[in-house]
Amino acid sequence: VFGASLSLSLHFNAAFMSATAVMEQPEASTSALIAQGSDGVLRPGVIQRRQAGAKDVVIDIEFAGMCHTDVHFLHGEMESIYPMVPGHEIFGRVTAVGAEVSKFQVGQRVGVGCLVDSCRSCATCSMHQEQYCKNMVLTYNTRLPNGDVTYGGYSTNIVVDEHFVCHIPEAIPDEKAAPLLCAGITVYSPLRRFGAFDKPGVRVGVLGLGGLGHLAVKVAKAAGCHVSVLSRTSGKADKARELGADDFVAYTEKESFEEHERSLDILLDTVASDHPVETFFSLLRPTGVAVAIGIFDRPVQMNVGAMLFGGFGYAGSLIGGMKETQEMLDFCAEKQIFPDVEVIPASKANFALANLADGNPPMNGGRYVIDVKNTFTAPTIQMEPVPFALQNKPVWFITGASAGFGSSFAEYALSQGYAVVATARNKDKLAHLEALDAENLLTVQLDVTKKADIQTAIDCAMQQFGRIDVLINNAGYGTVGAVEETPEDELRAQMETNFFGAVAMTQKVLPIMREQRSGAVVQISSMGGAMSFAGFGAYSASKFALEGMSEALQQEMAPFGVKVMIVEPGAFRTSFAKGGALRHMPEMEAYSEIVGGTRAFAKGMDGTQQGDPAKAAAAIDKALKSENTPLRLQLGEDAVTAVRQHAEKLLEDLKAWQAIALDTAVAEEVNGTA
Repeated sequence: VFGASLSLSLHFNAAFMSATAVMEQPEASTSALIAQGSDGVLRPGVIQRRQAGAKDVVIDIEFAGMCHTDVHFLHGEMESIYPMVPGHEIFGRVTAVGAEVSKFQVGQRVGVGCLVDSCRSCATCSMHQEQYCKNMVLTYNTRLPNGDVTYGGYSTNIVVDEHFVCHIPEAIPDEKAAPLLCAGITVYSPLRRFGAFDKPGVRVGVLGLGGLGHLAVKVAKAAGCHVSVLSRTSGKADKARELGADDFVAYTEKESFEEHERSLDILLDTVASDHPVETFFSLLRPTGVAVAIGIFDRPVQMNVGAMLFGGFGYAGSLIGGMKETQEMLDFCAEKQIFPDVEVIPASKANFALANLADGNPPMNGGRYVIDVKNTFTAPTIQMEPVPFALQNKPVWFITGASAGFGSSFAEYALSQGYAVVATARNKDKLAHLEALDAENLLTVQLDVTKKADIQTAIDCAMQQFGRIDVLINNAGYGTVGAVEETPEDELRAQMETNFFGAVAMTQKVLPIMREQRSGAVVQISSMGGAMSFAGFGAYSASKFALEGMSEALQQEMAPFGVKVMIVEPGAFRTSFAKGGALRHMPEMEAYSEIVGGTRAFAKGMDGTQQGDPAKAAAAIDKALKSENTPLRLQLGEDAVTAVRQHAEKLLEDLKAWQAIALDTAVAEEVNGTA
């Protein structure tokens, strides 16, 4: 994947501009697929290509590869410029050349990769490393000093300086050439740089078996390396071996992982999303190197001590220069190394990009390639719709969404463009949400104490959206009364809704999230789930039970990539204190003073709570997006203070009684006597 956390602010001097500004051919209208904003949706349209100069080559594009970096740029995850025409894997034929072009002739098969210009005078350009030039110009998404923006290969033609055009050897099939201009050079360059070609048997690990990974295996094998593929599970083991891998490591399986410690000279990290790269350093031999070639935005935590004592390094690699790119193409032609591709019509471009965003490359690891020559009839292309399951929108499933926290969570999620499944015992009470965003909202009747309702609601959610990313178990109510004042049937009813209802929901959603290998279960507990108060015994019992189960659940779900978070809010300005969300038990005189303060607080707090439920929703979303999502999240100053004081009291008691607590071990026998 080409791309990086690059903040490209390009500055060109007058001499550089004058050297590239000779114009000989008029501007030309070009059909293209254009994104107008960060929703990333491509629509057919027309752009203007710049005039061709004396050293320019005009190319009719026949095939355009689709790269994961296109997804990053389209969705504004890098410094994106709209309108945007993505695409930096281009194959086509020369249709015109400038008067000073010496390397190309009309009719030749050519390719264009990630760069279309550089200063060509700096030290890195002199070393044929144009990709590291401070003034490099990307094939798309670069604003030039004159205000123009470069447009990429999802279009019918392009004008490029001959220095940045490559010959495509005849041995490389047309439809397989384009991905080599990005994916091919991205894996070839670090293998060449770090010695994979220097001698037979260099041990190379490939982390990830997608569009980059499958080519890395092929190139490394052709270079004579011993290749190990590392993937989360064994699901891609057969694919890895088909590609020629010598070994396969399912890195979530501890025994398999540990067997391969200190076994690699080079580790190519092709993963283009957040992952614990530090975990894999133990696989490197002394003098080995891990090389990042996939882009993700999380800072890597480096244990310098481990690097020093392990003797390994961590490096980055960005495509390759033009000389090396041509070398790579010639090598691939000689060794018959071609990417696995799925050729698609232009009308399916949005569908393919959505699949890439969802981590689903074609053919269990390969590249999508647009057939520009035969299917690009813009601006009349009829773009195929993208199934919601492939749209880049998280789906929040919220119980108890008719009012209070649940309503605020739904309103927040809709405001962020998320999809929401809002449920309530009375569906009519969800009408206020439909006025906000009916397109992204599904309302369903659901009583969490009824298993049939739960299954129906989940079935409706999956039919509508195809996935569930966040389950928020919010449905519940409170009970106010001393333990003795609370009848058994009331206590059981409290547990049935607050605990067993949440458990039943969770159990039905977990298989979906395990299959997705992603998701989050959010249990709305309370500061009363961390401690209890006189008069709140039944309510706290239900939340204690929920928290205990959820703490175990977090450990059980972590290997599947599913998060579990318990939320412990204090007093927030919701309708919890009114409208039937609190049940008051019959009072006994004996508890009038002991529980009286609790009753008065519960009856009088409505409208006085300091917490803002909208801010609570935003805090939950922020915590879920964090790489360090907490098991417990306290919300509100009152909750933070109360939980801290409670924890301090626990530690105080632990310290005070530690000697007695520890003096309970079975006495060891000495000479047959205890």
